[in-house]
Amino acid sequence: MNMHTLKYGCKWVLGRLYCLVHGVRFREGLRPYGCPVIFRHRSARIILGCQVVLNSDPRVNLAGITRKVTLAAINPDSEIIIGDYTGLSGTVIYAAKSVRIGNYVNIGVNTAIYDTDFHPLDWVSRRDNNLALVTISPVVIEDDVWIGGNSIILKGVHIGRAAVIGAGSVVTCNIPEGTVWAGNPARFIKKLPS
Repeated sequence: MNMHTLKYGCKWVLGRLYCLVHGVRFREGLRPYGCPVIFRHRSARIILGCQVVLNSDPRVNLAGITRKVTLAAINPDSEIIIGDYTGLSGTVIYAAKSVRIGNYVNIGVNTAIYDTDFHPLDWVSRRDNNLALVTISPVVIEDDVWIGGNSIILKGVHIGRAAVIGAGSVVTCNIPEGTVWAGNPARFIKKLPS
């Protein structure tokens, strides 16, 4: 047993217990550094794959974590599915319907992933709080994607396998596999070698 396991083993147990209490299903090896924030409607699903890292501790990742990992599946049919060997640091995932993240995905510090606009675009509907007019569209992030820190992934986005999103990007459109995108809004930078 190495020092890392000794130092964080007890904390992992507490983080895993917190996840269980909040109805999160997970496979072996979940590594929560610090306690995440979890909101799950009692009928919603939050499922974490094997060896997932939920890092809410700025001492573990010195890239500038400013908030806890937050997983919010707010409606009865909402789901957050995170694949094997995926890591999140200070990431917020808010699913009104569905956010699916593949295997071996690296999500940089303070990234936010939303499948909803939260409010209607029309000002009258916003004033009336007409939530029936809020746009919701699932987010899919395929395997081996790297999302740079402080990025925002918006509703309806599909990020293809092995794509790279530059730090601080706002992603509003689908990203083809094996490409690099960056900026606000994110724009194509280059195709990666196969």
